[in-house]
Amino acid sequence: MKKTSLLLKLGIVFIITMLSVSFAFADTTDGVDTYDDEDYYENPSVPGYTLGENGEKALEEFGISPNNVIFANSLDTLYDALDYAEYMIDQASAAAAEAPKPMYMVYMVPGNYSHRSTIYIPENVLLVGEKDTEFTYTGTSSTCFSLRGSVYGGTYIGNPNISGKKGRVFVFENMTLTYPNGIVKNTSVSKAGWSGIEARGTEAKGGQVIGNTIKDCNGNGVRSIGGATLKLVEGNKISGSGQAGIDITCGNVTTIKGNTITDVEGHGISTDTEQKFDSSVKVKCTIKDIIDNKITDTGKHGIYLEEKCYITGTMKGNKIGKNKKCAIGTHKKTKINNMINNELYGSKMSVFGIYGTANMGSGNTVHSGKAAGVVVGDGAKLYIKGKNNMIYKNKLNGIQLMKSSRLSITGKGTKIYSNRWGVNISGKKSKATIKYAKFYKNKKGAIYCVKGSSFSKKKCSIKGKVYKAR
Repeated sequence: MKKTSLLLKLGIVFIITMLSVSFAFADTTDGVDTYDDEDYYENPSVPGYTLGENGEKALEEFGISPNNVIFANSLDTLYDALDYAEYMIDQASAAAAEAPKPMYMVYMVPGNYSHRSTIYIPENVLLVGEKDTEFTYTGTSSTCFSLRGSVYGGTYIGNPNISGKKGRVFVFENMTLTYPNGIVKNTSVSKAGWSGIEARGTEAKGGQVIGNTIKDCNGNGVRSIGGATLKLVEGNKISGSGQAGIDITCGNVTTIKGNTITDVEGHGISTDTEQKFDSSVKVKCTIKDIIDNKITDTGKHGIYLEEKCYITGTMKGNKIGKNKKCAIGTHKKTKINNMINNELYGSKMSVFGIYGTANMGSGNTVHSGKAAGVVVGDGAKLYIKGKNNMIYKNKLNGIQLMKSSRLSITGKGTKIYSNRWGVNISGKKSKATIKYAKFYKNKKGAIYCVKGSSFSKKKCSIKGKVYKAR
């Protein structure tokens, strides 16, 4: 009797085992998991929460279905939510390869969250937080958040103790990012070991940094490095950086617009071609447009262009002043393509120090400098082509030409007044062509020219001394 019972039990165990194997094989095809989402990932959304202000705004702005919102209230539920969203996006893409990928929101409810590991935001996933949704990074890896997707709102505090020019709060992954991916918007970022928000590597293209408050980073507020291209840096408030507000190291930015940069120890907008990223990266920096930015109280220049750095589009509507060096300082082999309606003022060195080539369109003012208004350095070229430019109330000369430099004023309505000399050609082998300009109230005189240099004037209104050494 006992022997028969034992055989019966073994038979039941065998049948159950075979059924389990059978079900397991039923859920795989050619070695690829085909789990139904109910079997593999249950939706980890934490019940009992509703969207705050940022959540509602992001839902509308990114066009996300309310059915695709996942709530998280801890790091564990956050990781589960990110994994689930990525899985569901992949499943949808596999089911309909030609259809656009769905967008998921992972909403982190307000609270304080401390994390030691890098958090990865997958493609087509938007991480959303309110102002009082606070992440504090305590790890030692160089990256707090790595982005293939996007981030909207929230407060993000880096680890300021990460040294060696490392420590970045947000990093755009080294890939081409297109909407709705690669956006950091309406966040508060602070205390990065080096950079608050950074794109790095030649494949890092398309990142957008919009409407953030970025402060007290050991290095830079925003950075593009090593061949990376940021598409847009707009409407950010950047302060307290140990280096630059916006740094471009052998990288590129398409548009820098409407930012306020103040109280940084280095340059407001800085370019760097001396640091080598790797041998495949071209040693140059390109910015297309710089529009409507306010840059004040910097420890060095407001905008700094190192050799082989270029503003290829338009520099328009910027207010740059109270800098410890120049409002704009450029090295040799640089170019500013077109300047319109910029106000440069109140800097301790020359307000505008040119050692490359600069083209002025209309409506620029250069005033109230503690030294010269514009210094056209050795071998440099300044072309004032537009109308109604004004250079005035600078403690030293309005425009000063150094050795072998060139000045061309052809735009009507140029006014140069209340400086020491209006134009001082102090370097040999320099040449100035001046048309339509009005000179008045300059303390020493209108134009001064040393022996070995030359100038010509035509249709000018000149009040004050014109001196040419022979």
